Amino acid sequence: MDPPPPCAGATGDTDGDVQSPTAADGDAPPPPPVDKQLRLGGLDDDCLRLIAGRCFKGGWAGGLLGACTRTRRAVMESIESLTLVWCVDCETLALGEALMELLGPLDGMDDIEALAIGNDCDNEGSDVSVDEGGDAAAEDGLALLPQCFGTFPHDQWLAAVLATLRQTTGLRTVHLMAVSSETGPPACPVEADRQAAGWRAIGTALRGAGLTELCITGEVVGALLARAADGGGCGGGGGPPPLCTLRLRYVDRDAAVPGRLPAAIATVASGLKVLDLHVDQWPSGTLAACFQTVVGGFPGLQRLHVLGHVGGEALGRAAAAAVAAACPDLKELTLVGALGPGAGIALLAAEGALPLLTTVDVSHLSDPERAPVAELAALLSGRRLDSLTLVAKKWEAGAVAAVKGSGRLPATLELTKSGWSGVDCLSLLRDERAAHVARLSLPATEFREDILSHLPPLPRLVSLSIVVVLETELDRAAAPSSWMVPPALADVTVDLVEKAPTQSVLLPPPTPAAVPWLLWQLASSKAAATTLASVTINGLGAVDRALVNAVKKLESAPALRSVRFGRVWKMPCASAVAAVADLHAALPRVATAVEYIKDIDEDRYE
Repeated sequence: MDPPPPCAGATGDTDGDVQSPTAADGDAPPPPPVDKQLRLGGLDDDCLRLIAGRCFKGGWAGGLLGACTRTRRAVMESIESLTLVWCVDCETLALGEALMELLGPLDGMDDIEALAIGNDCDNEGSDVSVDEGGDAAAEDGLALLPQCFGTFPHDQWLAAVLATLRQTTGLRTVHLMAVSSETGPPACPVEADRQAAGWRAIGTALRGAGLTELCITGEVVGALLARAADGGGCGGGGGPPPLCTLRLRYVDRDAAVPGRLPAAIATVASGLKVLDLHVDQWPSGTLAACFQTVVGGFPGLQRLHVLGHVGGEALGRAAAAAVAAACPDLKELTLVGALGPGAGIALLAAEGALPLLTTVDVSHLSDPERAPVAELAALLSGRRLDSLTLVAKKWEAGAVAAVKGSGRLPATLELTKSGWSGVDCLSLLRDERAAHVARLSLPATEFREDILSHLPPLPRLVSLSIVVVLETELDRAAAPSSWMVPPALADVTVDLVEKAPTQSVLLPPPTPAAVPWLLWQLASSKAAATTLASVTINGLGAVDRALVNAVKKLESAPALRSVRFGRVWKMPCASAVAAVADLHAALPRVATAVEYIKDIDEDRYE
């Protein structure tokens, strides 16, 4: 049997040269050309929606919106989140007026449709022609994304938004905004009654949307009331799914209308799991009424966030009692503001209030007043919390005792901004129940305080965060005398804070002596041999040779996955590259990163 002919293009005894096919080889035809173009019309609906959704999130969906009906529908169905702002500030309005003077006025919806659909789209590969797409847009309503409204009159913007909402069948999160928290209400020439009518129209358009989260900023509560009309927000009887998350911010104007906010919240209360309220400047009694007047209460509410002051407090006695009665399943309570007199008593665990509560976050806003302790002690008394966060400049006497009065010390203790001293923390952690603590964030201290040397073993601690203040050269030279590294420690974060940072670019502050010392202690610990997975140090002056040598001691840690130096002071790029190269060489199997601060930006080299 004759051997098979050599393959076309095979190499022979030609010192590596490739042989061309000859007549003896049968003149093998060249391979067919490969079409590398992606034809969207050939994709199924699921793939097209995935591509359209990514384009929308990146701001590249304009071409798909104008190509044809099918691509436009894919974009609209892929939109999961929208932010709708009624008006823009004066500068943007002035820009819009200038553009209209340049381009000519847009007198009707036909002009906007032409702008959205386009006149010369290449429709090859799709299943609908441009003309058909235009007819479909006119028939179904314009799918124009509302980012364009700066150049259109408000009525046209509203029409475009309503048309958009009719086609966004996958919409899950909407933020309605009529006020900026930074600049206040925008200067809008439209009368308040017309604005309110516009928001009610938007709320009505959202009735059929399967929203799970709604955020309202400003005087937009009318949209929530309109959405709930005819059972739009109740989620029963085959209607849309119930709203799970409601956030109300800067709604003090609506709060000034008696009964308006309680009525709006009541429309979605039965399905809520998260309620976030910014209650600053609410009239006294409004917050309590929001919970007292709801028939059936909030049976599924698990997280309640209250931010701001109501007559100088975030939660008064009446509001606390109403929350306890209406929210039996509440698990997380966040208060940014003071607990009013009697609020803690109304939330006593011994009286059966909030029996499932496991997470408490209390931030005291009144500075320089000391944060009150009596109500906090009553709130925590006897509770078996999983997580506790405290934020204040200073506390009244007895804050440590208030935390110790809980049924057990929480597994997560966030004390970074608690205003506690190192002595306060040690007093708490020496409690025998501290063996339960798994995640600990210590308040800002100095290495001279030597808090690490006095920390108890904490056998279950897996995450430790330390904030160190560097004020003098003594702070840089100081190092703890010893450190009993917790045996289960997995994540360590050290934040270095310069009290009086230097402005010199060429002379960054030297690395504190305690940083290499901490790395050596970690490397020689039991945790390094078993559980240590991540080390992060923020705020260094430079990544120098001594630091890299200390990091190299960690190379034998089997579980180590990440070493990061963040917010390193400004350095030339060459130095950053050299530092990263040294780190990679020291720990070749570990993800290492150095992030350099450059003015207000951050350069990242990995």
